[in-house]
Amino acid sequence: MRMHRSSGVLAALLAWALGAPACDSGPGLQVGDTPTAPGADAGEHRADSGGSDAGGSVDPTGNGAPLNGAFLEVLNNHDADHWKAVVRAMKQLQMEEIIIQTESYLTTAGTRNEVLRSNLRAVLDQAQASGMRAWLGLVLPEYGNGSVAHATDARFIETLISESKKSADGIWNAFGGTTKHPAFGGWYIPVETWTPGTAAQLGDFSADGVPTSGSLRYVYEISRYCAAKSEPPLPVAFSPFISDLATDPTLTESLYTKLLKASAVTHVLLQDGVGARNITDFTSLPAAEKERRVVLYFHAMARAASTAQRTFWANVESFAGAGFHAPAPFSRFDAQIGAVREIVSGMVTYEFSNYWVTASPGLPPTALSTDYRAKYLPGP
Repeated sequence: MRMHRSSGVLAALLAWALGAPACDSGPGLQVGDTPTAPGADAGEHRADSGGSDAGGSVDPTGNGAPLNGAFLEVLNNHDADHWKAVVRAMKQLQMEEIIIQTESYLTTAGTRNEVLRSNLRAVLDQAQASGMRAWLGLVLPEYGNGSVAHATDARFIETLISESKKSADGIWNAFGGTTKHPAFGGWYIPVETWTPGTAAQLGDFSADGVPTSGSLRYVYEISRYCAAKSEPPLPVAFSPFISDLATDPTLTESLYTKLLKASAVTHVLLQDGVGARNITDFTSLPAAEKERRVVLYFHAMARAASTAQRTFWANVESFAGAGFHAPAPFSRFDAQIGAVREIVSGMVTYEFSNYWVTASPGLPPTALSTDYRAKYLPGP
């Protein structure tokens, strides 16, 4: 889901799909030294396990379907009615969670290209009508997401934290506060961390376990900032990815245990990395290789989430490869589900509007969607 890794694709999308003017947000709020701790989500959906490393086959829908939601990359190349139809298509697959990737894109010039509020509200309105929950993603830079160099670049992190606070303020002013939209059920932190290759690759901790630099500080500060917006706090999600830089699952476990304990993140949505790493032969990959490249890191993150009492879901990548151009074949996607289904308490996928429906009248399903329905949701 790291669209930044295909910069030409993202640039083209932004050039014609985000025609909104750059926004001018007000000053960000200040988080106190003791923000509201992440508590239980009063409206938590049944797919959540309360943070434990749940065993057994994931079936959040109660009817055999493993996916309880999907990411949605809401852009301005379609109108509100289109996005409502996309949400209805998600519901037809028994999905309950909509993770809106971002509300705006931060340019290299420091301006923000907003997703039209009418499009975001359309998703929220249809989510409410369909009995679904929407997570609203904060600002996403056009550059630096998932980058080793940017992850510890102090200037980039300072800008990211500042702009993310403005983004959270804007979201709260538009859809929260005393007139909070009923479907607005969570925050999403979009700039991604990963399974690290070295202990300091994502930043540093203080002696008492508080993130002090790098991407770790971003997740720590912004999760607490979002959680402090309401009482009880809305849940906060982020979606790290499995990187081939990692060679030691115990490092992933120890680092994310510390980060989760310190932060206000409530939901960890681990990307399996099968699409982004272009593992096209995943279906036939030997079991030992699946373990080494995917499964061991799911177990490591599950232990971290369990220790910190956070909810752990899989983010199963549904694009064919690193070019992000086409849906994955269902055989590969289903193998991805099977590899981790016993480890997590829920499953989402990236991304619905590009890989599960086609952007033509009636939103006909892709082959991935049709095959998924045939296996997991047979019948009329």
